Amino acid sequence: YGLFDNLYHMYSEDIDLCRRIDYLKGEIVIVPKAKVAHAHTNTTNDNTIIKKISNDKRTSKSIFLLKDLSHSFFINLLKLVKNNIIEYFNFIVNLRLKKYVTSFIIDFKIILLLPQIYKSRKQQLNKTPLK
Repeated sequence: YGLFDNLYHMYSEDIDLCRRIDYLKGEIVIVPKAKVAHAHTNTTNDNTIIKKISNDKRTSKSIFLLKDLSHSFFINLLKLVKNNIIEYFNFIVNLRLKKYVTSFIIDFKIILLLPQIYKSRKQQLNKTPLK
């Protein structure tokens, strides 16, 4: 199935892995007695950390959408652009100009990642489903 995709810094990498397993007709099981603990929590009142988390989520959401194999890369890209245009419009109407600029910068970085995202997606498409 591969490991977590290095494109993700944080958020959605686990869902991406499950989606890849499903695409390859693999099996995902629940182990009720398994125990997992995080070394930290993102519960905070620190505005800087809250903004960083929000930015990481936006980046991961975009990568996840672009890697969706149920539609072509081009269709996924059009969906992302449409979603972003609607968000930008809402930011402007609600006078959230700082959020507009921050989101635009994040989205520009996604544009720079497009070749890597496309390559990751293509590698997934080239894998043979399990029997």
